[in-house]
Amino acid sequence: MNNKLSLKSIPIPLFLIIVILFICTVFCSLGTAERTSPLIIDHTSINLSEIPNEWIDYAQEEIKWHYSHTSHGGQLTTGLQRIEDIDPTYSYVLSTSNLPTEVDALCIKDGMTPIRDVYNTPDDYFSSDWLRPYYVQDLLNLPEYEPITVSSFCFCTQMNSYSEATVNAYLQAMANLEEDNPEISFVYFTGNAQTGPGNHYNQDLDQGYNRYLRNEQIRNYCQVNNKILFDFADIDCWWYNITSEEWELATYEYWNGTSYVTVPFEHPHYNVNQAAHTSYENCENKGKAVWYLMAKLAGWNTTEGVIDINQHMFDRGFPIRHTWDGDWGAAQNFSPTLSVISQVDVYLRKFGTPEFDLTIELRENHPEGVLLDTIVFSADEVESSWMWLTVNCSDIPVASGTDYFIVLPPAPSGVSTSFGYEWGYAFGDQYQPGSFWFTRDGGGLWRDLPTMYDFTFRTYGIE
Repeated sequence: MNNKLSLKSIPIPLFLIIVILFICTVFCSLGTAERTSPLIIDHTSINLSEIPNEWIDYAQEEIKWHYSHTSHGGQLTTGLQRIEDIDPTYSYVLSTSNLPTEVDALCIKDGMTPIRDVYNTPDDYFSSDWLRPYYVQDLLNLPEYEPITVSSFCFCTQMNSYSEATVNAYLQAMANLEEDNPEISFVYFTGNAQTGPGNHYNQDLDQGYNRYLRNEQIRNYCQVNNKILFDFADIDCWWYNITSEEWELATYEYWNGTSYVTVPFEHPHYNVNQAAHTSYENCENKGKAVWYLMAKLAGWNTTEGVIDINQHMFDRGFPIRHTWDGDWGAAQNFSPTLSVISQVDVYLRKFGTPEFDLTIELRENHPEGVLLDTIVFSADEVESSWMWLTVNCSDIPVASGTDYFIVLPPAPSGVSTSFGYEWGYAFGDQYQPGSFWFTRDGGGLWRDLPTMYDFTFRTYGIE
């Protein structure tokens, strides 16, 4: 017996009941996934050949970047321009007066309109005392900047003189902005590493040592707290020697009154003033790192094949839980375009303290069809904030004409509370080849709503 019940076959009163139940029982919460690991962009993040072209395309489509910076921050935009001049695949468009809307390009709002469109100080982006309200919040609140998905401020030489307390104030201000704008990714920055022996910009070794300490403070915070960091200083300090085919780190020894400390500084190979106080090569490295960052923020996974299906739209969540009227489960069918399914990502969260583990299945042709793979996550592995949960499945060959299902089965029998998990979904027919499926009776009857909703999910594959 096939327990599929299509939208057309649901009697109108029952259909209305289902819709009402959705509205009354799910949480309505927009936002982005909370990071479960840090994202560090440094000198190891400049190999453009590692990034699949589809992720460059997707970053251009989805990312809208607000970039406020000092003159040193121009190294990133100079690098982007030089990269695009060589290969138009890496197209970007930047404006100091508005947020560009061009298609097939990374759109960047440069500066802090209406404060200053070109050169910005930390006071212009944050505030003079690092406390709310922040000037950047005023910008983000403007209707024309609502599409912004990423925002960041790039320092000049402030780390040469900042105290530990001042950097802590910067870190807290960034955390405040993240709290106030959960739909935006805020990118932390280290300060440039130019100050060092023989450098054309600054040779004060005391300042260089202080800059090193403050940058380490930022790095440690970002590592411990799973933040997004563009490690400007790290890219400064490393140079790839094409002759030896090895990376070289520039350092000097500094006596801090107690012991000698090895302090990294800008590699002498970059010690020219071709653009934004450095070499074109250093600018290009920073531009490459920008593309690496944007691809990562767009969802690029470096280990599990290439993305196949990306239904990333999200409005609210559907509960996987036990209730008085039955045990609820959910499923989404999809049609792979690649030869092998290698990974699935599901956008979800837990609510309360679930008594049961979260099970995710891959099946054929129906939510109760042939079981292809199953992965079980404990409640401790699922965050209370919305997150992308990665399901590394065994490589599944794709059979022509077969429908595949991601299934989150109902709560098992014996569960006594209504705590559980929520799978995000979006209104409308966001993914036309598939459907939103659910059950409220422990899997006895599965219903689909093919044109009303789709769950939020991604699949990866191998050709």
